[in-house]
This record gives sequence, structure tokens and C-alpha cells, in this order.
Amino acid sequence: MKIILLISAQRGLRCLKALHSVLNAKDDLIVFSFEEEPWEPKFIGEIKEFCKENNYEFLVSKNINKNIETFNEVDMVFAIGWRYMISKEIYEKAKIGFFVFHDSLLPSYRGFGPTVWSIRNGEQYTGTTLFKISEFVDEGDILFQKKIEIAETDYIGDLVEKITHENEKIIQKAYKDIKNNEITLTKQNHEHATYSCKNIPDDFKINWKDTSKNIFNLIRSYSHPYPGAFTKFNDEKIIIWTASIDNDSRSYVGFIPGRIKSINQNKTISVFCGDGNSITIHKIGESWEQAEKPGFLIKSIGGTFE
Repeated sequence: MKIILLISAQRGLRCLKALHSVLNAKDDLIVFSFEEEPWEPKFIGEIKEFCKENNYEFLVSKNINKNIETFNEVDMVFAIGWRYMISKEIYEKAKIGFFVFHDSLLPSYRGFGPTVWSIRNGEQYTGTTLFKISEFVDEGDILFQKKIEIAETDYIGDLVEKITHENEKIIQKAYKDIKNNEITLTKQNHEHATYSCKNIPDDFKINWKDTSKNIFNLIRSYSHPYPGAFTKFNDEKIIIWTASIDNDSRSYVGFIPGRIKSINQNKTISVFCGDGNSITIHKIGESWEQAEKPGFLIKSIGGTFE
């Protein structure tokens, strides 16, 4: 059986390894990936090395439509973390099906960044869906779906880990069920569809006039391994990696959103939000690896984040 994987990032590498563990010796596996963005953790090297160790053909391409001959006689294709367009001419070549993983409970959150948006919107649940690709984006029939809880303290990295763990199991089951001709496809209810737009880094500049909950969710949604929500202090960009909502029972009638409320003994700082509540900032820094407690950099109260 000829199988093609379109993968990226750690999630793609882990699904590659999961599929490898159940493949038949006679299966022919081809793997596509692409170079990560400068801010993204680098996994393409590990993917390439794993393919080399196991004699899998490995190709680097953002435009697989130029590699159409590779898809001749392919039986099934799985796409995990693939962000580039796939032409109808390509996906119709798969004899059994071209299947895509999407990080939501389709038909909810069709489109871009569903994991980021689900945290930002304060959702209590999300999920992962494996569906058969169709002419319209994220509208194909569903093969597998798994509901996943979003804890109030989950950051984007925590949620990606939960989703990846489920995807490892799903790709193994999908491969086995497809080989045994035991798959059942379920049509999506398009009347219940919701959509999310593409994010750009400037979307994650903190508006301190917003509520403490919304600001906290924004920070959680774009923390490591993403570039991080940010603010400015004395005209310097400050990336906030971790924070928490304060439980201050006092009612403030005089406050300025973004004003530093306190520098705490543990070197965290508390900052007023637009609802009069505050959040405590635990780690800031130019990168996740360089993050430190803000009290080491900000020495006095009264300053204001912009």
C-alpha cells in the first residue's frame, strides 16, 4: 500500500512515528514537510533523520501541486499540521482517500488557528477531527473525532500536547480500519458551522482596557511555542509568557488599565485591567528560553504598560 504523509512540527513527527509503529513491511511511505517559520521550534531535521533511518522517501515542499507525479497510484494520504493549499487534482489521486487532521470539533472552528481561537474565546472544550478532504475548506466527511477538555490553566502548548496525543492514536486506528475496509464517514452539519480567521502577530498586542479574563486568555492562547502576547513598557516591547488572574476582593474605583499595581515578593508583578481586576505576570522575556520574572526588570510601581 502506498501512503503519503504531509506533516510539520512536533505533532507531525509524533504522528509519523505512531504510524511507523503499525505499518506493514510491504507498505511504501513517502513523507512531505516544509521549513518552519523563524519563530517556530525546528523539527524538520528530526523528521528527515527519522525517514532516513527507516528508508522512507522524504521531500521538502510547500507547494505539493508541483509534485503531482509523486501522488500517482497513492492509496491514502494523511495531512497533519499542513498549512498550504492542496489542489483537487492532487487529492483526487488518492484511491481510498485524502484525510486531514483539524484541531477542532468540526463543523465548529473551520479555518485558521482553531486551537488559538478556542483558548482566546474561553472555550471549555475543543477537539480533533480527521476528515476526508473535499472541494471546500474543512467541509469534508468525518472519519474520526475526539472531544478534548480545555482546563482554565491550559496554555496553547498544553492543548497542542493533548491534541497530538489523541492524533497519535487516531492515525493508527485510521490506518488499520482503512486497510480492513472498516471505515464509516459522517457528513458534517453545515448549519452548525463556525469559522475563524487567520492570526497575525499584531493581533496579540494586549489591550489593557479589556477584561482580566480576556487578557489572560489572550496570553494563554499565544504563549510558547507561539511568539507570545506582548505589550510595551517605556517604548520597549515586552512579551508575556505566563500570567494568572488575581483574586483581589477589594473594589477599585480609581485605577488605570495597564498601570502596575504591585511588585510582589516573588518578583511577579500585578497589573490593572479594564474591569478593575488585575492579572499577575509571572514570566516575561524576548523568548521562552530567556523568560524571567518581571520584578527583576521592573523595579517600581506606577509605571504603565501600553
